[in-house]
Amino acid sequence: MGGCPSNAMALPQGPRLNESAGLQNGWPPKSLGCWSTYSTNTSTADAFSFYSDRSNVPGWTITEAHPESTTVNFVSASKPNFQAMVSVSGSGSALWNHPGRTRIDITVCFCDPRSFEG
Repeated sequence: MGGCPSNAMALPQGPRLNESAGLQNGWPPKSLGCWSTYSTNTSTADAFSFYSDRSNVPGWTITEAHPESTTVNFVSASKPNFQAMVSVSGSGSALWNHPGRTRIDITVCFCDPRSFEG
């Protein structure tokens, strides 16, 4: 799978990992993917622009980009059914115990990552 989001999906300069977990299914457990939440001092607009620029996400094809919700969806260029979703939000959604103006949520999985939206 290429590791959790920090290995599978590019990151802008200087984010801080806040939380990360694997996504598993079945017995014995089969790894479907994982998600991570980062905080950064990069502006929301700059973080969204980073993920909207194809040159910053090698190995991924952008399938949807929604500026109004600052969400970008991807599919792997080399692994069938491997998808990713990046959601960027401003300081109102930053984690209280992890300072940073911008929160970046990344889900990568052999599934539809939108099914994990809260």
